[in-house]
Amino acid sequence: MLKNIKKYKKKIYNTKFIILIILLFFITFFTLGILSIDSNNKFLNSLNSIVPHDIKHYIKLKIYGNKILSRELEGIKKESKELKNILLSNKSNTGYLQAEETLISQKDKKKYSLKKFYLSSLNYSNNGHKPIGYLGQFSDKIIYFSGIGESFYFNSNDLKVKKVNLITIPNNLKEIIFDPRFYKNFTMSIKDILILEDDLYASYTKLIKKGCHNTSILKAKINLKELKFKEFFSYDECIDKSLTTEYNAHQSGGRLIKYKDNILFSIGEYRQRFLAQKKDSFFGKIISINIKDKKFNMVSMGHRNPQGLVYIKKDDTILSTEHGPKGGDEVNKIEIGKNYGWPIASYGRHSDDKFREDSPLLKSHKKNGFVEPLKYFVPSIGISQIIEVPSRFGDDYNVFVTSMGKNLKFNKDKEPVGRTIYQLKFNSDYSKIEKEDSLIIYERMRDIMYISNLNGFLMVLENSPALGFLTLENQ
Repeated sequence: MLKNIKKYKKKIYNTKFIILIILLFFITFFTLGILSIDSNNKFLNSLNSIVPHDIKHYIKLKIYGNKILSRELEGIKKESKELKNILLSNKSNTGYLQAEETLISQKDKKKYSLKKFYLSSLNYSNNGHKPIGYLGQFSDKIIYFSGIGESFYFNSNDLKVKKVNLITIPNNLKEIIFDPRFYKNFTMSIKDILILEDDLYASYTKLIKKGCHNTSILKAKINLKELKFKEFFSYDECIDKSLTTEYNAHQSGGRLIKYKDNILFSIGEYRQRFLAQKKDSFFGKIISINIKDKKFNMVSMGHRNPQGLVYIKKDDTILSTEHGPKGGDEVNKIEIGKNYGWPIASYGRHSDDKFREDSPLLKSHKKNGFVEPLKYFVPSIGISQIIEVPSRFGDDYNVFVTSMGKNLKFNKDKEPVGRTIYQLKFNSDYSKIEKEDSLIIYERMRDIMYISNLNGFLMVLENSPALGFLTLENQ
């Protein structure tokens, strides 16, 4: 009996030893596998691929925490140094002519001249994905506003020569906008500017209370020595980031244009889709604000993120552009009181490709009681501003639509997707597009304006970054 017990204990001991050896073997390879970064070993790579990222990250921190943090810190320091060098280089070149190019439209093969003048800021990717800037004209001066609220001006005639002399205009925005995220690499920013007579209006992402934002408007009398802003239009409703998993301040709208005795103001839905269909909410709407008494009315609803607005006075027509989700960017004719369908109808799809019952993105606006877009883009072009093209410019088109996009691509019909000006010619009542062309700019275009005395279009280009001046050759 005793002999059997000893034999049994020895067997258990041997089994434990074998299990321990196996465990040590697997732990060794497991650790090597998850810590290998550029291993060419097929076994380690296959082991690495099946281990969840969170577990790998946890073990790495536990075993090599200090080394990893030190390496990450070195990477951040290196990137910061590179960005500082870029910024210093840009500052030394600010305003100088960077390039002059001839661009040719895709179909008509017309030739355009594009001048690029350096801006001192970092480009869009290195600037926390903030807008690089917006444009307005005051007499013969061009006013340029950066996404973080820096203000400058220069003489429009500078665009004829090799240097734009950007002069800083001090302002009091830091006394009004206290949100620290506004001045750092977050999506809160200036959203547009509008100049009416001697007043400058600026839309921006406003912090209403802790973690809760909306899109509001400031106003200042134009004084090239200093701009003193005051609140012009705001409201209590705001989107609380802590109460939603899909907050996105990029979807905030903010476009401003003059419309008769009013300002038209677009407000995005901050990815709170259901608000676009709520009549008592500001979000997902285009509203009209009376310039004198600030009384407002809803113009249209069912919008996701209206990025562009234009009022064509001679035809009493409002056109807008709007970001779709994944595909479905739109050009719309805006009619008072109409519903444009978001998020019930859209020609795009959700970024995660999942179906949502409250936002089904049905593939017809008209069949579901909404206004059909005049044009939609699949895939998305990163649509931005829309602007009237005066006949004296000499082109065959009456509207330009600018675009951004992560990069320039081509669709199945070999048409450019993003970083392109889409040239549209509408019929007399703007119910149909009669002719189209496109002009590849190879840059994200945040804003565009027409300079009458120079018969050309000035743009904010976000990749260089630069001010771009576009004219038609042989005019």
